[in-house]
Amino acid sequence: MVGNRESPVAVCTLGTPVLDLPMDNIAIKGPCVIENIGVEKVVKNIVTNPNLRFLVLCGNESKGHFTGQAMKALKENGLDADKRIIGAKGAMPFLRGLTQEEVDAFRQQVEIVDLTGERDSDAITKTVRDCVGRDVKPLAHAALNVEALETIEASPSSEWEVDPKGFFIINVNASKSQISVEHYSTDRRLQRVITGQRAEDLYKKINALNLVSLHAHASYMGKELSKAETALREGKEYIQE
Repeated sequence: MVGNRESPVAVCTLGTPVLDLPMDNIAIKGPCVIENIGVEKVVKNIVTNPNLRFLVLCGNESKGHFTGQAMKALKENGLDADKRIIGAKGAMPFLRGLTQEEVDAFRQQVEIVDLTGERDSDAITKTVRDCVGRDVKPLAHAALNVEALETIEASPSSEWEVDPKGFFIINVNASKSQISVEHYSTDRRLQRVITGQRAEDLYKKINALNLVSLHAHASYMGKELSKAETALREGKEYIQE
């Protein structure tokens, strides 16, 4: 989320996807869930704006990824020859999508203000104001130009290939706190019912049983199972598309 573009403060809410913070003193705010691509995106957003001089880390650490700790280690230690963050605790803290120039600029440009674990809006906002009040000037170097990648637009299409291994009907049963996935053959005969509470578990079981043969069908199932899990968790109605 972009706020006051002239502010020197960026806020990373780590593994907490939503924190309600006033944006009048914040240039950009967002979460960071993984210690590689996620950290890369934080770095790229910062080095393209030399006004940003503070990176406030708040919210809960992303379990198992330690993204806040990874950013602090990057600031303090940099990368090794294999582009691994020196001293990072996460499983795969490799920043192969960054140039050395971007890493050096990040380390020079921002001061990290560590509020990891803090979710109180007032406390975070006070820290942001304190950073703004220090009246730190933009860094002398010009903004780095991050290499633009090719953008390809997906056009609407009504074409859909039927999976020869059949199709699925997904239902959310709130009373049983579970998701049921009915697998049908192409002649509409029910073959089996798979139940569970998590999209990941159901998706892995469907793959283990080799019930999907098309990439598009697998992607569709991932999307729908994720929607079903959200509906189950939040007590909402689920309608399969």
